[in-house]
Parts: sequence; C-alpha cells; structure tokens
Amino acid sequence: MNEYANQIAREYTQQKKIKAKQYYDRSARKMTFIIGDEVLLYNESVRRGRSALIKKSKWIGPYIITKK
Repeated sequence: MNEYANQIAREYTQQKKIKAKQYYDRSARKMTFIIGDEVLLYNESVRRGRSALIKKSKWIGPYIITKK
C-alpha cells in the first residue's frame, strides 16, 4: 500500500513539474548575447531573510562575454 501511494505521489509531482515548466516557458524571454556584451551573474548564495548586517547584492559583475 505504501509503495502504491509513493508511486502516485511521484507521478503527480512529475505532472505538476511539467505544467510549471510550460507555464514558465510561456512568459520567459530567450536571451541572446554577443561578444563584448556586459552581463550580471545572479548569486544564489545570497538568501532572503538573512541578517540586515550583511547587505550583499544578489547580482555580481559585470562580466564581459568573450566567446560563444
């Protein structure tokens, strides 16, 4: 019984994951860069809700695109 419930949960999660990706892809813009463009990199290590004493930016850079 427990294995059956786990399988159902896995299938449901997989279906929701696919739907979430489809929803995101509808509004996401494809970014294209050329050599010489300056870009910022999102820093995932900075989390919301941390101490106000640590005021780090979530974006680092700018970096320059050097090759494709």
